[in-house]
Amino acid sequence: MQAIITDVGTVRHITVLYSSNPGLGFEQAALDAVKQWEYSPAEQNGKPVNVYLAIVIDFALR
Repeated sequence: MQAIITDVGTVRHITVLYSSNPGLGFEQAALDAVKQWEYSPAEQNGKPVNVYLAIVIDFALR
C-alpha cells in the first residue's frame, strides 16, 4: 500500500498497490487498520511536511 502521512501525522490517500490474493477481503481489512494509525510527522528544515509512505501488511492464517 501507499499512503500520505500528513504534516500533523494522520494517514490520508491510502492506495492498495498490490494484493497477492485479491477479492478475499484482506485489502479492506488492511485499509481499515491503516486509517487508524498515527505517526510523528516528517520534518524538512525544521517544519512538518507531508510524505509518501510505502506500507506492507502480511496476513497469516492460523
